[in-house]
Amino acid sequence: MLVHIYLCDGSIQETAGMLGVPAGTVKSRQRHALRKLRGVVRPEAEAA
Repeated sequence: MLVHIYLCDGSIQETAGMLGVPAGTVKSRQRHALRKLRGVVRPEAEAA
């Protein structure tokens, strides 16, 4: 999902359609995935 949004310049709506889920679900999953990725890349950011 992050690859589609950020590397392929896909929109939230396009991603939602591709996955067959509502746009709000894509936004929520995007937020959680970015938080996890930040924790891996910068572990000190996880605490903030």
